[in-house]
Amino acid sequence: MTIRFAAPWSTPLSLASALVFGILALMVGIGATAGAFVVIAVLAAAAYYTVRGYAVEPGALVIDRLGWQTRLDLDGLESAEVDPDAMRGSIRTWGFGGPFAFVGRFRSRELGPYTAYATDRDLAVVLRWPDRTVVVTPDDPEAFAAAAEAASEASEL
Repeated sequence: MTIRFAAPWSTPLSLASALVFGILALMVGIGATAGAFVVIAVLAAAAYYTVRGYAVEPGALVIDRLGWQTRLDLDGLESAEVDPDAMRGSIRTWGFGGPFAFVGRFRSRELGPYTAYATDRDLAVVLRWPDRTVVVTPDDPEAFAAAAEAASEASEL
């Protein structure tokens, strides 16, 4: 059975997305075509990696993107914990921090290195395996954490 979760946008993510669109419109309006091309390229790359939602199915987490999916095997999942502060104080080491999503590699004192597929950091769920940590931000963090742990356990049977 597949359980789906939305990936709502936080206010900071919405503002970052609007800011990039505003900069693009301003650059096009003043005729800065070379600069506008750079902004369009960044915008297209960010849109490609956006997070549209999550699906938990037996043994896997599916992260819905714009026209594609990222699948994470839930085998060996040690825990799924709701932690609204998980991403606070994190440093992005590789990826996007808005517009459209907070996606990529991050590092924090509490989590160490981790991968984020996030749209609203206040909804963070920390998924831990022996060799990696992933942060996702579903619309119902408690239900998501329970579903992920159940799906992991079901895959081990």
